[in-house]
Amino acid sequence: MKRFLGALLASIAGILTFVFLSIPCMSLNADNETVTELTATTGWDILSVESDSYTMVKIFIIIMIILACLLILVAVLSLLKETNIIKSNVNFNMISFLLLVLLTISAVVVLIGISNIDKSEFLGETIQPYKAGIGAILNVVVSGIATLLSIFTLSGSSGKKKRR
Repeated sequence: MKRFLGALLASIAGILTFVFLSIPCMSLNADNETVTELTATTGWDILSVESDSYTMVKIFIIIMIILACLLILVAVLSLLKETNIIKSNVNFNMISFLLLVLLTISAVVVLIGISNIDKSEFLGETIQPYKAGIGAILNVVVSGIATLLSIFTLSGSSGKKKRR
């Protein structure tokens, strides 16, 4: 089971990245605004917003999408290698670990970026019109946990084979 753990973690993190971009990633902070209803925006909606203040968040959401696709691809290749369908000397667990680290970093940057969109100071009080939604928070949590768990797959996959 340990030999499939890297592929499992990579595929779960990749798939859940798309799922978490589909649930609210950003919401209007009702504490600072006089709004009667909470407006929420998904990660896909953020990509369609025409504003310069969203540029960094958009770039890192696109990076997260690319990394999620690569993680799913590496997971499939790792499964094919572990079931001896393809022969390769490539360490897919190391590749998936590096991709997970990059995904975690990108998710943290998106979370910080959402919290700093249109942030201003007025009369000594910091006004943050937006706050991170559950989608952005779950992306950080899931990719972080997957990264930490994938460390265990690195030790057993150093390419050591049993001698006959």
